[in-house]
Amino acid sequence: MKKSIHPKSVTVSTLQIEPTSVVKYLIWSRILCKNLPSGSLLPLHILFLQRFLSMTNSKPIVRHAASYYLERTLQEHDFLKWRPSLVCASAVILAMNQAEIAVEADICHLLPISDEAYFPPILLEYTGFRKRDISECAKLIATKVALEPVTASNRQLVAVKKKYDSRKYSNVSRDYDLPEMPEYY
Repeated sequence: MKKSIHPKSVTVSTLQIEPTSVVKYLIWSRILCKNLPSGSLLPLHILFLQRFLSMTNSKPIVRHAASYYLERTLQEHDFLKWRPSLVCASAVILAMNQAEIAVEADICHLLPISDEAYFPPILLEYTGFRKRDISECAKLIATKVALEPVTASNRQLVAVKKKYDSRKYSNVSRDYDLPEMPEYY
């Protein structure tokens, strides 16, 4: 007799399913996913990014740049030492501090006149993160975005860069200078 690793029976809404085979398990998974609230299956970093972009009333160009920076972080192991929410906040702030993006998004008036970094007060208040931590993470994001990601077998990972090199995403990976995080004082 084979042992099953699946629950004996699972209730989804009013439907009883006993997943005993691979096919039934896949059907069970599909039904389960359809009955979950929308957005509940999104990765955590995307939920944080959406929340932070909404909070800062970001324009599409900032949204695209922050999404590009964030997706690039998923290809790097160095970002595992930070919480997903900190990486997301850093990506948003890095995008907002890019001069070309700030001009296009009409947020130049928010950027300090000096070489200081801009940190949206609402984002700092909501997250409770320190400027130093955000700045450190944003600098690493900027460094990694400037490099071409390569696997252990020396294959280049260019899918994210190609994705954001389209009109749909404002060509942020091609038409804008590489990101730099200004200092904070």
